[in-house]
Amino acid sequence: MQRTHANSLGQAELTLDATEAANPEWAPWLRLLRRARAECAAGWAIDLGVPAGRTPDAPLLHQAVIAVDEARAREWVAELFTAAAAETDEARAFGDPGRYAARALELLESAIALDAARLEGMSAALGADPARVAAVVQLAAMPILMTCRRRAAAELPRSWTNGYCAMCGAWPAFAEVRGLERERRARCGRCAYEWRFDVLRCPFCGEREHAQLASLVIEGDETRRIDTCKTCGGYLKSVATLMAVPDDRVAVRDAETVELDLVAADRGLTRPAERAFPMLLEVVRRDGRERLDDGRTWFLA
Repeated sequence: MQRTHANSLGQAELTLDATEAANPEWAPWLRLLRRARAECAAGWAIDLGVPAGRTPDAPLLHQAVIAVDEARAREWVAELFTAAAAETDEARAFGDPGRYAARALELLESAIALDAARLEGMSAALGADPARVAAVVQLAAMPILMTCRRRAAAELPRSWTNGYCAMCGAWPAFAEVRGLERERRARCGRCAYEWRFDVLRCPFCGEREHAQLASLVIEGDETRRIDTCKTCGGYLKSVATLMAVPDDRVAVRDAETVELDLVAADRGLTRPAERAFPMLLEVVRRDGRERLDDGRTWFLA
């Protein structure tokens, strides 16, 4: 693998507070992330039905039914959009949070499925900026995704060779180079799933050719790097760890390494805008779902 050097970014691992101090423009999003983490820790009562006979490359949530407490979902979506509106100087950036609460299940369903087109349509109907709505609703979906992944952990594949998450279909947020063996483990920033992934392979396009893969190494810091692919122009952050980053710290570690994203952007590197897998799923009212024999395996709260 070819290796080039990026400008020095310092050696200390950034905390959220340090990230906010160094990048004040990220402060509103980081405060929303703190709220989402607290909601993940609070726990949700969710029934999850996953289909039998999935194709080998399908994430577990493809064609699943996620049954949630609608009242709690509405309250949580309203809370997060209220906080997001308070973080912006543009009074009409989001509008009335109650409008989002009324469509909470639709918004969460679209976010979990990574359905950008549907989210854009709903944003237009709500008179809001699609990028802002998508960023907030992805944070809103985190408690549901984390709960589903823990509940259905036994159903997840023991080996997974695709570049996207076996649980929720998202591209990895970063990779861990773990332990003395320096095994590469991709981590999902939404549900915290982890899977082994070859060093000499791009998760986005599958490129394996040695000459097409490179690393931007942080000068004076061998614990962090940016793995790049010349074929698709993609990149993946990589951090060295002795042990796995705890589930509740994955999104934080992603935020703590934001400077790597800035370095990548400066070099014209990107992450895929399109979703990795055409996910289909339903988010429904938990108290309105009939538990029928519908060919799914159900994990009940």
